[in-house]
Amino acid sequence: MMKQEQLNAIKKRLAKTSVGPWFVVEEEFVQNVSSVIGVIHLSKDAHFIAHAHKDVPALIEEIERLKRENEGLVIDRECAISNITNEFLNEEQRLRKALEEIMEDQAPIMEGWETTTYEIARKALGGEAHE
Repeated sequence: MMKQEQLNAIKKRLAKTSVGPWFVVEEEFVQNVSSVIGVIHLSKDAHFIAHAHKDVPALIEEIERLKRENEGLVIDRECAISNITNEFLNEEQRLRKALEEIMEDQAPIMEGWETTTYEIARKALGGEAHE
């Protein structure tokens, strides 16, 4: 993953370039052109370099857009996890209360007279005895 420092360095280098337009002159000898930076012998490389002045800013813009979108998705995910966790805890509390009510309703009058329902509720509550 590209770090923000790397992206900032690319942006700084881009800001220092000439405004352009950048173009390719496909001639053996170039005269009266003050912005020639070098001679490239492969036309496809020259076209790539000439287009870089427009392509790099577009790529930077897309990277920054995707980073913003990713940050939003991370926030959305964290909110969803928090909501689900809260819902789970609320449901757990609701079910625990229901089991405690069952145990209270089904409480045996003597030891050994526990109903199946009482035992199921007691086990679901982790073996906690009804007080």
